[in-house]
Amino acid sequence: MAERILDSLRRPFTTRMGKEVLIGGSIGVSLFPRDGEEALPLMRNADTAMYRAKAAGRNTYEFFAAEMTQQVQGQISLENELRKAVRNMDLTVFYQPVVEAETLNVMGAEALVRWPQAEGGFVPPSQFIPIAEELGLIEEIGGWVLWNACSQAKVWHEKLNPDFRVAVNLAWRQLRDPEFPDRVREVLEGAGLDPRFLELEIAEEVLFRDPEGVGDTLFRLNEMGVSLSIDNFGSSHSSLKQMRRHPFKILKLDRSCVADMLTSHEDAVLVETAAIMARRLGLRVVAEGVETEAQLAFLREHYCDMFQGYLFGHPLPPEEIMKLL
Repeated sequence: MAERILDSLRRPFTTRMGKEVLIGGSIGVSLFPRDGEEALPLMRNADTAMYRAKAAGRNTYEFFAAEMTQQVQGQISLENELRKAVRNMDLTVFYQPVVEAETLNVMGAEALVRWPQAEGGFVPPSQFIPIAEELGLIEEIGGWVLWNACSQAKVWHEKLNPDFRVAVNLAWRQLRDPEFPDRVREVLEGAGLDPRFLELEIAEEVLFRDPEGVGDTLFRLNEMGVSLSIDNFGSSHSSLKQMRRHPFKILKLDRSCVADMLTSHEDAVLVETAAIMARRLGLRVVAEGVETEAQLAFLREHYCDMFQGYLFGHPLPPEEIMKLL
């Protein structure tokens, strides 16, 4: 029954205006009498199972199990802590160096949000970013990261390198906001940063979630002078041809392709083909996840313009980037 419901939800709906809308669902199932003998505990346990289905990637279903209760309680606790962290801005921004292929000089950095824990260490971004998106906090976090990155880039310009570039990741909610380009302009003007030194990264899966709906936002950002890059290329099924409908200037090869390209013929062909096609389409190519000299040698041979990865530096706080420069 759950599978039939999910199949029905996966079919496109057409609105009265003729627009196709895609939705999905997450289903939690509890069984009488195993999971409860009255309506309230059965509903509560089904809700717990639904929470687990959402955490598993959505568009799926889960049956309730007793161990889920503790996991969900931990998730709810994490959500409350994240709300508090965003409210107090107990977050920080680290920067991972990006180097030029020819000289291996640091020419920019990608801004990456981090959530410090009181007892030390950090909550993994893969754990709290999806929660922030679900809670509607991602726009507030994204705006804060954008301001910090642009302000920090201006400091680096004045003290060290007048051509230093900074890259910031965008969330789908930001791209769907028609006022977002105006907010970017306000941030750039407030920080005193020339738009050509800001790069905004759109993940491949984010773009193809609604390629038509974000088109106007991307063109307005491009007209402003901001560079646009397609991130995580190769992590899902897409085409360069479709991406050329938008004003991208940079293509970033996903780290999963780079990690296996020396042992997987398919990944090696993907890297080489994507780099050649991107070059011919006028895009610059960044290889992410470069960790070894062997990977670097292969990528240098196959038309990559820039590199990013642990071989050149982990994500670092601003003062460490200053030392590196």
